[in-house]
Amino acid sequence: MYHRLTMDLFSGHRMVRLFVVPASLAVAIGLNAQNLIPNPSFEEMDGSCEGGAYYGILADWVSPNCGGPGGYFHSCSGANGFPNANVPVNLWGAQDAAEGSAYLGITTYQHNSPLLLQSYPTVALEQALIAGVEYCMSIRINLAGRSAYRTRNLSVIFSWLYPSACGGNDTINWPTEAQIVFNTEAIDTTDWTVLAGSFTAIGGEQYLTMGDFIGFANPDTVFHGVTSAPVQRAVFFIDDLSLLACDAGVSDITRHPLNVYPNPASDRITIDLAQVNGPPYEYFLSDAAGRTVRSGSLASSSLDVKPLASGIYQLVLRSKGAVHTSRLVIQH
Repeated sequence: MYHRLTMDLFSGHRMVRLFVVPASLAVAIGLNAQNLIPNPSFEEMDGSCEGGAYYGILADWVSPNCGGPGGYFHSCSGANGFPNANVPVNLWGAQDAAEGSAYLGITTYQHNSPLLLQSYPTVALEQALIAGVEYCMSIRINLAGRSAYRTRNLSVIFSWLYPSACGGNDTINWPTEAQIVFNTEAIDTTDWTVLAGSFTAIGGEQYLTMGDFIGFANPDTVFHGVTSAPVQRAVFFIDDLSLLACDAGVSDITRHPLNVYPNPASDRITIDLAQVNGPPYEYFLSDAAGRTVRSGSLASSSLDVKPLASGIYQLVLRSKGAVHTSRLVIQH
């Protein structure tokens, strides 16, 4: 595992480790591991750029059913007569791409607007995350030159299912369940800054969503109005994303199936510990959104699930270096 300067933050029941790394190290991080984020530099498009670059033709990335889709900027826009979505000079400012010819714009705040214009870019990962593995994420970020506001945080949440809604209208508890929260207070309009963080997967997370989840209606903002005609939003450019297993040796971690019965269950479940290496047993029970609903040390093979709502859950059991998982259905 590479060395890093870390800061431990607590968000709900999760500890999130954040760190800033030099750009050269951020590039080196991905040399010997698979980047789990498809189209990480936003270069690939599913449609033609003849009408200019826009979010709808961006490959792999989508937006939940709320807010705005965000801006997509590519040098092909200027070449085709659409300067507002061009790189480097566009509607929001002037910035060269950190990697390639494109980057994404993400709106985290809209001043005095009844519309939900915050954007929540979402992408399906190349593969589901493995329980018990620590994952490192890095991102290059720049404050748009014509952004009149800045928000203090950019959160990232990893979930089992595609988020059908966001902000204050969903069943995902964004403020406490974001696995990584990047601090954007020091991001400027001049250069790209590399931010990075890490978290340990519950297992099975398949989607990544970014946004200002901490303050949907009234996020913690700072007005700076650095231009003569600032856009009344907080807008950041993002580029060159990376998500990979932090430790090169994680391939040695073995994931085993776990026998749990009854399944579906309504009251108590019994875990077959005969197939497990032996105590101590540490368990995590997460719902379909990736939220940890219960965790702790398992004293016996029986676990009470009666207080939990009906739904699909994942049970992860760690024992002497091995990780065991089971899909659990609760029906009342």
